[in-house]
Amino acid sequence: MIFFFLFNFNPLIWEMVNSCSQESIFYNVLRLQNFQTRYSLSESAFACANFLYNKLLAYRLDSVYFQTFLPNYSPNVIGIKRGANQLESIYVVLCAHYDAISSNPFLFAPGADDNGSGTSALLEVIRILSNYNFEKTIRFIFFSGEEEGLLGSYYYCSLAKYVYEDSIISAINIDMIGYSIEGRDSASIIGKPNNPNCQPLVDYFISCADTYTNLRCIRAIIDRPRSDHASFNRFGYIAIHIRENLNINNPYYHTNGDTIGGGFNDLNLVYEITKATIATIASLSNPISSNILPIAKKILYNKKKIENRNILYNPLGQRISYNVKKGRMYFLKERNQFKKLIILK
Repeated sequence: MIFFFLFNFNPLIWEMVNSCSQESIFYNVLRLQNFQTRYSLSESAFACANFLYNKLLAYRLDSVYFQTFLPNYSPNVIGIKRGANQLESIYVVLCAHYDAISSNPFLFAPGADDNGSGTSALLEVIRILSNYNFEKTIRFIFFSGEEEGLLGSYYYCSLAKYVYEDSIISAINIDMIGYSIEGRDSASIIGKPNNPNCQPLVDYFISCADTYTNLRCIRAIIDRPRSDHASFNRFGYIAIHIRENLNINNPYYHTNGDTIGGGFNDLNLVYEITKATIATIASLSNPISSNILPIAKKILYNKKKIENRNILYNPLGQRISYNVKKGRMYFLKERNQFKKLIILK
């Protein structure tokens, strides 16, 4: 079966992608590493869950809550960005597990790559998408218990399927995206070939990455149930796994050496995967408006030099009135394309 995707370049998505910050991602990886361990049964994992919970509250999501699945295990942390034109039971999922493991997990399991990298990417996506409105609802989920057998995601998906009867449009799972070697700084986009068929979502992610980022993607249509996407697949939901190149092995995997500079050695790879994820989730959810206007940097035009004021539009394609506030930034729309930025004086 062949699938074709027709993409219209969306200036709102471009704005989101270009809001992504390497500094923000790195700070979050460092903060997660500094918990010393995020082993699901440790006190530090509960502390990390509280950290994530408070982050989501600060990003002003519509709903934030814990989901407890087993005694003594740190909970899943869930945030919801409600869509304008969609039932809450119909939604897109972006997820990552925040727990970690090593040979002595109660003492030290830094998990910078597995999965501080994916958790930090998810935090960055939320930071940016929280400033926009979408037609579809998005659920952001930080799973616990992944290292013990996908426990948190299995619990979530079983309830979604049989209790709440949720219609999950698609799920994207980010797990281990921060390690590379020379010439292998690419991402594997992994999806099952059947039961369910996840190839269309793999191709959709790659198309978004090609349109909005410099990320090099490897298409991997295989059944590889070794991360939380497998729980969604098990209950019939289309879900894919985004990770670092499958053709290399991180030598610090599940060891005390999975730290920044060890298991986590490629911030730029995490940055490009995060941008591709922003583009894909935003595209799947259909952005309809922005709550903010970006700040222009060193791009100044005097409106007297603009020959035709009738071509001035804001990022939503709406005509701008003559008396706009000083210093606001808008897009210059020419031939139905957003090409330039201006500041009206």
